[in-house]
This record gives sequence, C-alpha cells and structure tokens, in this order.
Amino acid sequence: MSVDGLNGFTEAIEAVFSDTLVQRCVIHAIRNSLNYVSTKDRKAFMEGLKPVYKASTREEAYANLEELSKLWKDKYPMALKAFSTTGRSSVFTSITRILSGK
Repeated sequence: MSVDGLNGFTEAIEAVFSDTLVQRCVIHAIRNSLNYVSTKDRKAFMEGLKPVYKASTREEAYANLEELSKLWKDKYPMALKAFSTTGRSSVFTSITRILSGK
C-alpha cells in the first residue's frame, strides 16, 4: 500500500493488515521535499533526484542518493529527509524493495 506520509497512517494499516507492505508514495515525497527547496534550485535538485528513483539496481540507487546528498545536504537537509535510507516506510526503503523484488 502506498501512503502519503500522514502521521499514524502506516501504523493503522499495519495494525489491521499485518502482512501488508506499506511504502511512502514517491510523488508525495518529491512534492513535499520541493517545499524546502528554493524555486531557483528546484530544477537542479530534481535533476539530481531523478537518478535515485530511476536506478536499475539497489547499489545504483544508493550511489545516486549519496551523490544527491553531497550536493544538497548542507543547503536543504529537510528536502532530503524523505529520501533517507532509514525508516521502514521511507521512500528510499520503498525504492530498494522494488529494486530487490521484495
């Protein structure tokens, strides 16, 4: 099930449907992250983000995320939060689950 990041939604789904895979919606995460990026930097930020969610392998996705983080973590740490490699329902966790077939 794909969720938009509302607090408690993941836990509610898992409480009722314990075997359900819950993941953060990539589109919602992108839209949310752009709220923290200056208008003048959005195009460049998105160009760096595309290789993360278009990666063919988990390793490629991790490497691309690392490159994105190097470029923007000091200026826009909150924009990168949704793409963190931690958290069971983070977007990146969802991406790596898709890539690994799990």
